[in-house]
Amino acid sequence: MKITLPITILFFVISFFIIRQLLKWNEDLSNGMAEKKIHACNWEPAEKCQEAVQYWRDDAERTSIVKKIVGLDLLYMCIYGNFLAFALQTQSRKPQPEWLRKWLQIGIPFIIVFTLIAAFQGVTIYRLVTDLDSQTFDRRLLTKIKWVLCTIGLLPLILSLLPFKAKQP
Repeated sequence: MKITLPITILFFVISFFIIRQLLKWNEDLSNGMAEKKIHACNWEPAEKCQEAVQYWRDDAERTSIVKKIVGLDLLYMCIYGNFLAFALQTQSRKPQPEWLRKWLQIGIPFIIVFTLIAAFQGVTIYRLVTDLDSQTFDRRLLTKIKWVLCTIGLLPLILSLLPFKAKQP
């Protein structure tokens, strides 16, 4: 497919600018304190996450930054979720060993679920900051599951770039 290369280049250019902006906002949000960065809630116990949320709530500018981060992150999830599903589908249609073609196709739902979990985590962070009655919960297991799903989904895509020879019928 001739469209694959331009889509891939566009994806990486867009990714560069979105990630750069997310990192900048995250630095502004945390004032250099790693435990106050937005994704720290996904890796820390609920008590630590609650401290970070309270820190974000205490200042209107930080609350606004959290909202912007979550909004841009959700947009980026739509972009990378669709791109990775497209890449897996595209690679599964190329001459590959049968086991790899099946794994590429199986990788699509793994990437979709990974993206949905990431979106759920983003929306819950937004809710934690905007709803004063909301409480944090321990997200570490969910985060580990999310990254295992991502790994399982991306591994066949990486393997598909290696020079395997498909069996000819």
